[in-house]
Amino acid sequence: MVAMFSEYCENKFEVEPVEVVSHDGSTAIYPDLSCYKMEVSLSDIVGPIGISLDETQVISLLNKMQLQAELCSSNGEPCISVSVPPTRSDVLHARDLVEDVAIAYGYNNVPKSKPKSMTIGGRQPLNRFSDKIRAEVARAGYMEVLTFVLTSHEENFDMLNRTDNGNKAVIIANPRTSEFEVVRSSLMSCLLKTLKHNIDHPRPIKVLYVNKQSYSSA
Repeated sequence: MVAMFSEYCENKFEVEPVEVVSHDGSTAIYPDLSCYKMEVSLSDIVGPIGISLDETQVISLLNKMQLQAELCSSNGEPCISVSVPPTRSDVLHARDLVEDVAIAYGYNNVPKSKPKSMTIGGRQPLNRFSDKIRAEVARAGYMEVLTFVLTSHEENFDMLNRTDNGNKAVIIANPRTSEFEVVRSSLMSCLLKTLKHNIDHPRPIKVLYVNKQSYSSA
């Protein structure tokens, strides 16, 4: 982003660094616009794409994508060293290099192949049964609701007059808000919350909810 907006500076493409002092007294210069190196083997690049190229061809394709690449050696094995500039913030992993090589090579030039195993997809029996329930209850005038799978501990237990014995609900280690503390172990709390937010709707309020609820196996 810094490299992009530097085009609109008074002196184009010039960025002034600042020194940041941390609480422990350590200092660092930001923004860090230095290139960083990535080393990846030839097989890790051409394997996922399904093409046959040598190191020289891959290096040429990476250079075409504005990535400086050269042949190197790691643990006695030949590999490709790629210098990623700050203008390519989208390159975070070796898979990003695979994508760039595929783009430069041309997706239409990649040979098409069928998977080794041919399977016929289909719905599970439980899903088919659930869909039938939804359809029949909806024909009776009920409206299906859809809520988050996460809920608060209070809504999942206290408001339903249920006791938390410590081995029933899946607890979120770092919840972002108090409303997303546990994975629901009952759909009733979600239905009641929906009714709460739609209490002013004309009576009767007819809702249905067919979905999953989770329990801890620990």
